[in-house]
Amino acid sequence: PNGLEVFSQMEALRKQVAERLAANPQDAESLLLRGEIHWDEGRLQEAIADFRRSLEISADPKARNLLRDAMFEGLKTDFARHRKSVEEIERLIDDSQQRANLLRLLATGCENVGEYHGAFGHYLKLIDLDRDRRDMEAVDKFLSARRDCWIQVRVAALREAAPPEV
Repeated sequence: PNGLEVFSQMEALRKQVAERLAANPQDAESLLLRGEIHWDEGRLQEAIADFRRSLEISADPKARNLLRDAMFEGLKTDFARHRKSVEEIERLIDDSQQRANLLRLLATGCENVGEYHGAFGHYLKLIDLDRDRRDMEAVDKFLSARRDCWIQVRVAALREAAPPEV
């Protein structure tokens, strides 16, 4: 489909979701769809609110996964604003890969705001998580590295960036 067709389909979906929510504000599926639309449009806060509300209404695993992933995105893009959600995110974690993702986001987030002790603590937790195996770490969309190697590089950079008293 061309761009105009996609736009028309999105507008139709947006209208359908709005009508369904007007008829029933507790429609978990429509809240989930609206959250996905918000996220696609770059409105992360609205998406998180819709995913959270959908999950409160219905224990749908998709809502749980989308909420967790959107909250991860929040930590990645605006750490200072989203770090207060860490406890909620922890309740949404289902496996060690998700735990590693949270720890990585916390470590890099703390490092970026100059909280070197906190960053180091999160890197240590990542090391403990990876002690018995060597998982790959998604560094970005196109690059993965073995987690232990990635941690080694990050801790070296942290040591270099931290003031001498740290």
